[in-house]
Amino acid sequence: MLIGSLATGALASPELNTAPTVAQMTFDTSMLSGHSKSTVDYSRFDKGNIVLPGTYRADVMVNENRLARRDVKFVAIEGQDSAAVCFSREMLVDLGVDLGKVARGNPGAAQPDGREVPEGPLCGDLGTWIPGATSSFDMAEQTLSVSVPQIFMNLSARGYVDPSQWDNGINAGLLGYNFTSSTATSGTGGKQAYLGLVGGITWVTGACAIRAPKAGVRYRGAAPTRTRPPTCSAASPLGSRN
Repeated sequence: MLIGSLATGALASPELNTAPTVAQMTFDTSMLSGHSKSTVDYSRFDKGNIVLPGTYRADVMVNENRLARRDVKFVAIEGQDSAAVCFSREMLVDLGVDLGKVARGNPGAAQPDGREVPEGPLCGDLGTWIPGATSSFDMAEQTLSVSVPQIFMNLSARGYVDPSQWDNGINAGLLGYNFTSSTATSGTGGKQAYLGLVGGITWVTGACAIRAPKAGVRYRGAAPTRTRPPTCSAASPLGSRN
């Protein structure tokens, strides 16, 4: 069994932005038996924190804020032991990056650092296209952490969820209740009880969720009911911060 960890730190300065280092490890083949011990190449496992090429379903964190869960592609890069994540212009926009600001660069920089983000897959060091940006992948947690200087980010309200991440919901039945009881011991005494039931159904059609609630109340023997007319509400966004 191999046990490793992947650092998720991010550097904000372009001058300090370096490729992540891979810890040196030793894979002990003495614990193996059979034909595979001598025929299988285990050199890949001599280094920790290796990400194999492929597509991973990962949680995406941008500047330490969870943004979405999406498929992330990793490809092998010549000269590197670990595969590198691939971005695109569309993905960067989804992550909240303002490509116009990236092209203009940091107005406070000693030298012009504006960069036009090209079309096509952007595989490798994110700082190549966005000054000071970094990314790292935690294989164990399946989490992609992206750090981008705030000067290159879109300004949006805290907790904003892009409409493309909204969900229309599901068809469901709802049932709730509330029960209270009290007993009086002074005077003639007495006992009272209250039971309230609230039920309904939610039927999703397109971007509209039709809700038809019904309430029933029992109080000291009486059992009145009331029903509100069905209502339609728009789809609600996913991605609420827990």
